[in-house]
Amino acid sequence: RLSEHFRVYAAVPRFLIAKGLAGFTSSLFEDQIGGTVGLETMAEAHRSASSRLIYGTDGYELMVCMHGKRLREGDILVIDEFHERNLNQDILVAYARQQIIRGAKFKLLIMSATIDAKKVSKYFGDAPMLNIPGRQYPIEMLPAESTWEESALKLIKGARDSAKEGQPYSVLVIAPGKRKVYQLIANLRKMGVTEKMFPVHSELSPREQACVLERYDDEVVVFVSTNISESGVTSPSVRAVLDTGEV
Repeated sequence: RLSEHFRVYAAVPRFLIAKGLAGFTSSLFEDQIGGTVGLETMAEAHRSASSRLIYGTDGYELMVCMHGKRLREGDILVIDEFHERNLNQDILVAYARQQIIRGAKFKLLIMSATIDAKKVSKYFGDAPMLNIPGRQYPIEMLPAESTWEESALKLIKGARDSAKEGQPYSVLVIAPGKRKVYQLIANLRKMGVTEKMFPVHSELSPREQACVLERYDDEVVVFVSTNISESGVTSPSVRAVLDTGEV
């Protein structure tokens, strides 16, 4: 249980991840973002005096930490998805280590599914390590068709069939770059796809990107996204994913 005497600041690499985690976690508290669970980024800020767990991007957390507006005694800084190793994360980790050496009393938690935990532990003077097994789900692998458009259409037809039985779901297609996103959408339209299709890429506004986090329980929806939807993002309605594997 979160105490009223400290706050947890969770830093993640992208706005889309921060918003998705804030929404999911607040739902566990049967609350809205801005209550017990807050969100603070350059694009959006939803927090209150009662917020105890606050999600933000690593860039935003670095900025406020460097200005001395974070990390009071008893606070907890969480750096998630550390295996992505961007510049903001590296500077934030180095800053946190420097503050701890100087005697700061906040706690630091670095999380990753794949990074070499022993190296990170050694960097912090043999800090303790926790190994938490991930939740796994059964996955059915389907053979690809001759083109990515045909493979996507196959998944969309499967979603249509499920919708006829009263169980619609969404389809996520991962494409290599913004240009390919729009090209796939255009080609699927020519192939007769009439369902809603949303492009998702980093040049869209945060509000436009957040479409992939919405729940669509009554219709088949197709998201065509760059790899920003590939890591750390949970789309509640997606049950079928096509990853082109291209970079």
